[in-house]
Amino acid sequence: MIGNYHLIDELGEIRDQIETLKAREKELADLLLSACRTAASGERYRVLVRRRHIRELNPKLLPRSVLNDPKYYALEEQDLVITGPIDAMLSARAGGAVRQNEYSPKFAAIDLPVIAGRSP
Repeated sequence: MIGNYHLIDELGEIRDQIETLKAREKELADLLLSACRTAASGERYRVLVRRRHIRELNPKLLPRSVLNDPKYYALEEQDLVITGPIDAMLSARAGGAVRQNEYSPKFAAIDLPVIAGRSP
């Protein structure tokens, strides 16, 4: 635990720190992408810049008959741990909107960025 926090407060604090770190990671990656085209080295780490092609299905182009047919979908249950400041969570229960941090154990994998300290 961080300091004397309750487990719930520790989880919320960690998620806030992760959000801050991810924003900084994006800033640094953007700077590196604009500065180098293939690879670069610092004192302790090396980055590689690689372009990858991602193939995605565009659901807007699918006919309604496919979109509305349940046989094309797999449904499953997931357990989620949702955190947020107490006042925001209480207002959300009362109908207000809140940005939530979620964690699902099944989908906790880290999406590797285009620039990484080592090649995936």
